[in-house]
Amino acid sequence: MDTVRFANALDGFAFDLATPTSAPSSRSPLWVTRDGGGRWRRSGVHGVLAFALGGGFAYVLTGRCEGGTCQDLWLHRSAVGSRHWRSLRLPFASVEPAASMTVAGAAVWISVVASSSSSSRLWLSTDRGSHFVARSAPCTRARAVTVTASSRRVLWAVCAGPATSLRLSQDGGSAWADVSVPDPLTPSALLAPTGGTGAVLATGTGARLLRTTDAGSSFLDVTPAHAHGRWAALSFTGAQVGGGLLVTASTTGAARRVQLWRSTDAGVKWTGPVGVAPASSARS
Repeated sequence: MDTVRFANALDGFAFDLATPTSAPSSRSPLWVTRDGGGRWRRSGVHGVLAFALGGGFAYVLTGRCEGGTCQDLWLHRSAVGSRHWRSLRLPFASVEPAASMTVAGAAVWISVVASSSSSSRLWLSTDRGSHFVARSAPCTRARAVTVTASSRRVLWAVCAGPATSLRLSQDGGSAWADVSVPDPLTPSALLAPTGGTGAVLATGTGARLLRTTDAGSSFLDVTPAHAHGRWAALSFTGAQVGGGLLVTASTTGAARRVQLWRSTDAGVKWTGPVGVAPASSARS
């Protein structure tokens, strides 16, 4: 699974982007639980490109993809706890599969890369996805753009490509500025906001973690001691509590394992590892 997220103690969602689900006849990769993870059922939503949770709603971006191009894009919205999905057709044309979506309150941002020009586009809705307007793209050209909201005004963007970079907007995506990072970033870099202008950044190089509290003006190394591998997931459920999944090689080199690390102070200190599962087929 690529993502497991809970809106509260009972309602959660999980999905696997690796599952080929463009055809309506295939099984949905999006799972829903209503009892805290005791039982899971498929949602019936197919062709998942991106998922976001916030403001009391779950959002799923879907498309019909073939040959590295996705068309017929839809946004599906469901109130947390509801079994009904409202489907809204999106005004985007042909895009590449690497899409990103983030939510803050009623605001929804979708970042896509146009397949015709390989240029990134950013769209904003202030009414939970009913209508979208164009915003300034954080990256002119990038293989993939991951946009993450700290609030309705503060947005972070990881621009993955030959020279991966980090950018920041403090006006909801109207303008963007470069963030100077002390370490080089790789395309697998991850960023998790911790509230306000704070965030934890996985550089994509080994287990390296950096933390900022001042919108990227400065960073401190918060890499957990004895942590080895690469971060495959990093997120904070609140301003203080968060966790990450670290994919690490075994001592024999025959298989990889996933470790869980946890922070309760906005990423200053990390506890772990807690072994989760073997990951011999984990994606790089």
